[in-house]
Amino acid sequence: MSDERRDDEILGRALARAIETQRAHETPYERSRLAARPARRGFPIWQALGAAAVLVLALAFGAWFTRPRETPPAAATSTPSEAPTSTPAATATPEPGRSTYVVYTWRDGLPPVLRTVSLAVPPSAPIEERIKARLDALNSAVSGLSGTILSADPKQFYVRSVRIDGETAVVDYSATFPVSGTLGDTALAQQIVYTATEDPTVRRVLVTENGAPMSTGHILWDKPLAREDVAGYAAQATDSVSAGAIGDVPASELRSSTSYSVDSVAPGLARFVIRVERTGGALPREYTPPVDVRLYGPSAGDQSGLGGKASLWITVPWADPNVGLRGIDRSPLRSVNTVPSGGGTIYQLKLDAAYPWRVFTLQDPARIVVDVGGATQAVSDRIAVYSPALIQPVQGGSVATPPSVGRTFTLSGAARTFEANVVWRVKDSRQSVVAEGNTTASLGTSAVWGAFGTQVTLPASVAGNVTLEVFEVSAKDGSEQGVVAIPLTVR
Repeated sequence: MSDERRDDEILGRALARAIETQRAHETPYERSRLAARPARRGFPIWQALGAAAVLVLALAFGAWFTRPRETPPAAATSTPSEAPTSTPAATATPEPGRSTYVVYTWRDGLPPVLRTVSLAVPPSAPIEERIKARLDALNSAVSGLSGTILSADPKQFYVRSVRIDGETAVVDYSATFPVSGTLGDTALAQQIVYTATEDPTVRRVLVTENGAPMSTGHILWDKPLAREDVAGYAAQATDSVSAGAIGDVPASELRSSTSYSVDSVAPGLARFVIRVERTGGALPREYTPPVDVRLYGPSAGDQSGLGGKASLWITVPWADPNVGLRGIDRSPLRSVNTVPSGGGTIYQLKLDAAYPWRVFTLQDPARIVVDVGGATQAVSDRIAVYSPALIQPVQGGSVATPPSVGRTFTLSGAARTFEANVVWRVKDSRQSVVAEGNTTASLGTSAVWGAFGTQVTLPASVAGNVTLEVFEVSAKDGSEQGVVAIPLTVR
């Protein structure tokens, strides 16, 4: 059975019910019974990427979600907690004479995507040699790699040396990046940072040119950069979210099954679903499962072989007999490890990086849903728009062009706003408002997120390029919070 099909079927039915419920009445705060820890961490985001790419099109997401909500965003910059030690996983046996390595290629409007290449460098080679080989493979003129931003004369542009300084890889190139424009510089920087930091002991990359800080005219490499610095998200990842159960069902009577999808709900988004059932009977319809989710950075000396630079640990109080590791390696989700813990279960989601994430606790059927990532400009600290989809994935990359919509289209996504109120408006090319309205998410004023879905209808006179804006209006001063702006073309 396909994990993605099962996920979509479950959440498709749930969203239909959620939209009907939210139109009838807002979910009151008392029902959430949540205790969220304040967010503390976050990573500096590279401003160049956000300005470079306009996000866009495809994957008709329709209306398959349901109800949820999260913690306030991280404010200050800090290092995520290290993940507790977990059991190392077995690594794949390399092909004779060659080894399979992970590299990353850029995607317009999305974080970089994991790719694999076969290189004549043994896993036993020094780390500097392995990093150099992977970075050289980013040049399609060397490896034939598709989807890379780089195609250069390898005699002119190549890695001169790699030096490890603590958790930083210092990479010295022979010449300035042979790409032009802010987007090109940013895309290549993403590829270099993600690819060089695939080694578990390397977290940051400093790039030099013949020993001096590299300056491309758009980017000055005057400090080491981590994956989160170049990923492109303005929203920061939350540290942790805890939600208590609604309804009293002993953990000993519960069991769960899991599924996942990548790029199915929205481009660049990974979804992990825990479906909760009662052994020997049905759960009350109002029952909502408890959950505790925590974000961890990479453990020092992590030798699990699972890759990634962050982990989400989802802790539930019941046992799941299906323990073990599932390797996935589909950006942003690298693997899922199901681990028994004191009568309960921990689901360890290994991620490419500490991307913004959202957790939902749902009823009838009872589920826990965790979404990670999405289009970089479609996610703010309190709004995530899934449809209209902003990006059209293609082999080895993505295309950022305004999605084409009719005068009536579906707006759907996730929100964590006061009293679940979500406001939208459409502006024409002169920035005049041509349509506006609001909708209600399935949950409001809580730590976990709520889902929203509504139909937007534009006047008959509207055509061509417009901008859809989705946001929260502050109950305190009326200011607009968490604005997500989506370019559209009205046909």
